[in-house]
Amino acid sequence: MIHLKTLERLHNSSDFLQFLEYLAQSRERYIACMHEASTEAIQQISGRILAIDEVLQLGEYEKLKSNWERLLASQPQEKA
Repeated sequence: MIHLKTLERLHNSSDFLQFLEYLAQSRERYIACMHEASTEAIQQISGRILAIDEVLQLGEYEKLKSNWERLLASQPQEKA
């Protein structure tokens, strides 16, 4: 299990959010592939989706995403 302090440090990095967003997008692509896949391929794709889900849950992706959205929304907007 990941140490809570380690996860806290990772959550302070927008790079970590970008990494998890990439994984979430990959997960969605795999799900889309399932519609046209054979039974054997569905089993392989399902395994990949489960692995990605584990990483997203371990990294607390939804919490991280929500925290960054709130942070960015609370900052004053720059005028161009």
